[in-house]
Amino acid sequence: MIAEGENGKNPGRVWMLVDMMPESTNGSQGTYSIKETGTGYVKVDGKDYLALYDKDNNQYTLRENGEVFDKENRKTDYVVKQFEGNDKQGYHEKGDLYQSGKYVGNIYLRSASKNNDSAPLHPKQTCYLWLSYSDDDGMTWSEPVDITPQVKEDWMRFCGVGPGFGVQLQYDEKHPGRLIFPIYYTIAGSGIGFQSSACVYSDDGGKTWHRGESPNDGRINKDGQETSSQNPVGISELTESQIIELSSGNLLQFMRNTRGNGKVVVSRSTDGGATWSDPIDTTAPEVYCQLSVLYYDKNGTGGKDRVIMSNPGGTGRNNGTLRIGEVTETKDSFSVDWVEEKMFCPNNYAYSCLTKMKDGNMGLLYEHQNTIKFTAFNLEYIKDEVNLLSPTITSVTYKVEKTDDHAYTLPGDKYVITVKTDQNVTVQGTPKFRFMLNGKGRYANYVSGGNDDKELVFEYTVQKGDEGTIQFKGPKIICDETGTVKNANDLCVSSGDMDVKMGYIGVDPSDAARDIATDQMSAAAGSAQSGQEASNVLDGKADTLWHTKWSAGHGREKHWIQFELKDFYLIDGIRYQPRPSGGTNGIITEYKVEVSNDGVHFEEAATGTWDANAAWKLASFEPVCAKYVRLTSLDALSVEADNDYASAAEIRLTGIKTEAPPVVEADKKALEAAIEYAKDAKTKPEYEYVVPIVKQKLDEALEAAETVFANEAATQGEVDKAEADLKKMLEYLSFTGDAKLLRELVDIAKEINTDIYTEQSANAFKEALEEAEAVLANENALQDELDAAHKKLQEAMDGLKVIPVDKSQLRKLVDDSRKYVEKLSEYTAQSGQIFMGAFEAAENILEKQDATKEEVDQACANLRNAVFGLRLIPSKEKLEELIQSAEQIDVKLYTEESAENFMSALAKAKEVFADEDATKAEVEDAEQALAKAIDELKLKEVGKEDKEKNAGAVKTGDSSTPILFAVIAVLSAGTIFFVRKKEEKKFTC
Repeated sequence: MIAEGENGKNPGRVWMLVDMMPESTNGSQGTYSIKETGTGYVKVDGKDYLALYDKDNNQYTLRENGEVFDKENRKTDYVVKQFEGNDKQGYHEKGDLYQSGKYVGNIYLRSASKNNDSAPLHPKQTCYLWLSYSDDDGMTWSEPVDITPQVKEDWMRFCGVGPGFGVQLQYDEKHPGRLIFPIYYTIAGSGIGFQSSACVYSDDGGKTWHRGESPNDGRINKDGQETSSQNPVGISELTESQIIELSSGNLLQFMRNTRGNGKVVVSRSTDGGATWSDPIDTTAPEVYCQLSVLYYDKNGTGGKDRVIMSNPGGTGRNNGTLRIGEVTETKDSFSVDWVEEKMFCPNNYAYSCLTKMKDGNMGLLYEHQNTIKFTAFNLEYIKDEVNLLSPTITSVTYKVEKTDDHAYTLPGDKYVITVKTDQNVTVQGTPKFRFMLNGKGRYANYVSGGNDDKELVFEYTVQKGDEGTIQFKGPKIICDETGTVKNANDLCVSSGDMDVKMGYIGVDPSDAARDIATDQMSAAAGSAQSGQEASNVLDGKADTLWHTKWSAGHGREKHWIQFELKDFYLIDGIRYQPRPSGGTNGIITEYKVEVSNDGVHFEEAATGTWDANAAWKLASFEPVCAKYVRLTSLDALSVEADNDYASAAEIRLTGIKTEAPPVVEADKKALEAAIEYAKDAKTKPEYEYVVPIVKQKLDEALEAAETVFANEAATQGEVDKAEADLKKMLEYLSFTGDAKLLRELVDIAKEINTDIYTEQSANAFKEALEEAEAVLANENALQDELDAAHKKLQEAMDGLKVIPVDKSQLRKLVDDSRKYVEKLSEYTAQSGQIFMGAFEAAENILEKQDATKEEVDQACANLRNAVFGLRLIPSKEKLEELIQSAEQIDVKLYTEESAENFMSALAKAKEVFADEDATKAEVEDAEQALAKAIDELKLKEVGKEDKEKNAGAVKTGDSSTPILFAVIAVLSAGTIFFVRKKEEKKFTC
């Protein structure tokens, strides 16, 4: 679907919607059909994430940035690679799964073969809808976006698209610019499940998508019952469809009518695809095949809309027919009348797709005789008998012009290709003829012809590196800016239906001319299934196999087959015929060839890759004298995720017989030197720290070397091998390990209480500790392993995060206490100092990210107590006046007892007055006590003379009396009666 630009004229973004199924999944019936319903997604915190499953059906989810989480919402070490495609790379890496940075396969693939490994995690085997777009006319495409969870329901099994195109609404004033794709879906049930057509649409430029109802939703069956696509009763299935927009803004959906009355059915939508009318029959036949419909114009009878339809017109998928239909619409009804038709393609005709071309013609892509063809036509072609079809290639022949008399086709040779057409054509420019070499495109240059005739000649010169089969179906002449081949109606030539084989470039792997006779050799294998022994590859029968053991798991160390020749040969190649039938397990795709004179010591002769098909393969190499040849499978096809295999139908060796190589006395000098070096190394002090397994292997290699050295008949190969094995073990003497630091760290780690830390950080710590203990338990652990375990454990300890605690009450207490900071000068120094210490400590705890609950609770309690302990600084003015007055009293005039009480109260008052931390209560108590003591002073008893004397004295002025009156005056001013007011302090933690 091409979405128009903002002005509605210039081509804009090209949208493409495809149904994607993981490998070994299909939408039809059979072993690999979709068995489960649902989207394949699960919701986590309101978001849709793709669900993945391991072999035990444990569920995982694919999150942002490709991260994979387990069902307990814990991040795993799996990561799915994010799209990094471009116009060359494409998005073939989409779905690649990595574990701890190592590639482990692709989540969408299930077969285990080279670069196609099956991953340990897979999505549900169902159908997914992927949306992509191109802004450069299809040259490059965006990363596919999975819209499945937006439009598929949990009760749906298959939900996909058929061939065809989408539409962007142009005439619907309520939904201008809406993007619409036709889809169809199935429900659970027998076969593939009941099918229903529908559509998906977007009103925000493809960002979000919605599914409209199906014409089967609310459809009235023959019994007058209303039914639905989810619970269909008595209605026909509607499958692949095509949606077009009429000039009224209404939509028509033409549908394949499975198990209906054999007619194409059509439904109308007047709300942009959200709902649809009950389907009505047209007179066009429907033979259980997809159809294509295109809106043409509104120039039909009386200004009616005209549509073009392509589908089979016979009793089966044959007789391709084009029809012109006129649409009649009223508010409540509509009809489609086919006014013209033309059967243009006899015999086989299947799926098709119509489109409007820039030159005003209509283009048609269609299936015919197991190939895809393209043609172009105009409206008159359907109405009249005028031949406006594209010219078609009818035959392709060739000859090879060789540079000299050699047997094979080699670089420098020239292919001369003659192409014939069914119409006269004319060449403009320099067109090219495209063919295939080993499945890859090659282009032959135009030479002659095409002068208003039916024959053209092209040439291709074989290039260096060209090798393989030239085979193609539906050869094609490229018409582009460099050159064209067109008929008189300016239509380009289209491909034909022939399958042309043009031989083989290079040495043909199937050529047996240089084979060594099979009776001159025997075969053995590292692994063989009973009844599928190695000897089968020499029996000349393609239906008998050598096959490695079944269900043996992974591992290819025994996937080799070895040949022993009766004599020595100059061997230069090995031919391999994969199994031709019965599956693909074991077809070798990557190989290694080794040769040997004694069957013990092998040298590599060749490595390489082979195509994954059943054709003969060839591995060529420089001639080498040998009596033994071994072919090892480095990689091979397997449809079983848990097993690796290798297999072969036939294998041949190529070469010529030769003399046995002369026997040469082995040179043992290097071996002797290696033996002496090994013995000396064992006496060194550092040998004590070599890991035990290396010591053991070194002793074994040294013993073997001494045995070979003592053997006078030992071959050079045996000597060299013994020397190499011993030197290899000497290299391992650096494999040492000091576990002291790791052991000390483990001892510290064991004392850590993980209960106070978050589950994630605690689990990481426990895992690191467990691994560290495992490394310590391995007496052969190397220093790198010890260091890595130490680093991981240290990082895990540093990464421990204390479980977050609720600090809200402490924060509120701090906020409430801030007012006391502002008026701290009103309180005693000691209580103020205690308060500020508690307040600052509480603020520090609030800032501390890893504060524990105990620390928060203690800070809260301390601050609360400090607030309650604040003491206001009392006023001492009245106490001071009282003390000054009291100091003028002559205690000699008063009784001893009252005088002592007075003096004691005065001393206490002075002490309180001098105490800077005295509280208000203490000041008030001192004032009351002193006033009371003054009040309770009692004069001494005196004689008559003294009374007269005193009486006279009083009259002249007694100092005690006015002082006492002054005291009374002070007290009467409010000193005697105190009301202690307490500040209200309410705090909780």
